Amino acid sequence: MSPAGLQNGVVDSLMKASPELAAYPHLYSFTSTKSVVHWFQIIRNKSFQMYDDDVQTPISVAASDRYYKVAKFPTRNIKTPIVLVYGGSDSLVDIGVMLKELPNHTIAKEIPHFEHLDFLWAREVHSLVFPHIFEALAAYAGRDFAEDVGKSNGHSARPRVASQPHASLFENYVDDKVPKFPCFRE
Repeated sequence: MSPAGLQNGVVDSLMKASPELAAYPHLYSFTSTKSVVHWFQIIRNKSFQMYDDDVQTPISVAASDRYYKVAKFPTRNIKTPIVLVYGGSDSLVDIGVMLKELPNHTIAKEIPHFEHLDFLWAREVHSLVFPHIFEALAAYAGRDFAEDVGKSNGHSARPRVASQPHASLFENYVDDKVPKFPCFRE
């Protein structure tokens, strides 16, 4: 299923239908090289960490040759609400490992049978994924998390936070149907 000259088992297993073939030329067009390198550093070191500017050779480098250790990204210190929506058939992400690294207030919602790229290309996104997102927006938009964050950061003045979800977030979605955007035509 890969384009001529490109063979990748992971990509082939994720691609199922013709809309995906149309997306191949644009798949990585908005991803910077540094972001991809950072992603591979996280995978290689099995740790959420800051970007490492030190270029390493493919051959193993002795630990004594490094004079510093890359700072681990403090994911457990995240104070904002986290709603993690993931696919039950996603073979690219180990959700158990990810959840161990995130704070206890993280809410995880599984979409059964969804794969990694289905969040971009599946036709059922509007009915299976969007409701979870809207539920989270509605639940947290009225709650004043800024007060808790302000106290923990030592600020005395409370930042202004909207008490109601902004109507424009929801106005294009009616009765759990396909979004009313020009790009979604039947």
